[in-house]
Amino acid sequence: MSKWRCRRKAFTLIELLLASVIFVWVGLGVYRSLSSGISVFKWLAAHRSSGEAVIFFDRVAKDLRNYCDIYGPSFEGASNKVSFFVHNPCYLMDDIGRSGANDIIYKVEYVYYPERKEVRRNAYEFGLDKPKAEFLRFSNIESVVFNFHVLDAANHKLLKSSMLAKGIPKAVEIEVGILDSKGAIVKFKRFIEIEVIS
Repeated sequence: MSKWRCRRKAFTLIELLLASVIFVWVGLGVYRSLSSGISVFKWLAAHRSSGEAVIFFDRVAKDLRNYCDIYGPSFEGASNKVSFFVHNPCYLMDDIGRSGANDIIYKVEYVYYPERKEVRRNAYEFGLDKPKAEFLRFSNIESVVFNFHVLDAANHKLLKSSMLAKGIPKAVEIEVGILDSKGAIVKFKRFIEIEVIS
């Protein structure tokens, strides 16, 4: 009986093949999960700029749709800055921490700072010069251009201008350039009509 007994000092061929198959199978699973994670990361990085532009445009559009025409210079604009009054901005009150007041008027201001590559949105309580709150900072912005479309009463046409010292525009056109993941500037444009609430 002792002559059939053998000492095992190494693995058999079947054990080695089975271990190799398991190792390759686990390695392929890890590779697939990492490659899908990397592709999702690349997709998100490529589409980040369009998402930031949509958020920026939606916030400006929400403010412009709550525009309130009051006495004095209620709407001022330049190619890199726009300021106007908004009436009953419930979404502003939540951000500031006040609630319950229905007749609050705020001055909202969007300013582009090219050296910082950001747009800041400030809100001032009516009659105050110090911002009540600085809500949003949109960063990684390469360029912002505000254009104002004013109705020419004589010709019944909209005139496009990059400066607005007085008057109320019928619409504001905003062009934003955002740096994408490849280092190229992607430009987005939106045309927002203004309804006057007096």
